[in-house]
Amino acid sequence: MSVDPFRCQITDYFEAAIVLKYQLEVTHNTHGMLFGIAVDMKPIDRKETVIFKTPTREYRLLLDDISHVNVLTPGAQFKTIPYFLG
Repeated sequence: MSVDPFRCQITDYFEAAIVLKYQLEVTHNTHGMLFGIAVDMKPIDRKETVIFKTPTREYRLLLDDISHVNVLTPGAQFKTIPYFLG
């Protein structure tokens, strides 16, 4: 089984955003644009998901269904999570 280095890097960025509690703007293929924080990552049926919390709801988002992520936290160590191809 091969490991996709781009997938690992995306996961690393999300894990950093979780630990640092960065405010994120996520563009999701089904839910549209969401604003909130990533709180955890969990695999479901061998697919990586991020648990994303907005002020009104919590979502479980497949990484494959996310097309773009911007970091909104001022002074963040990164401004976007790269490698999403949409």
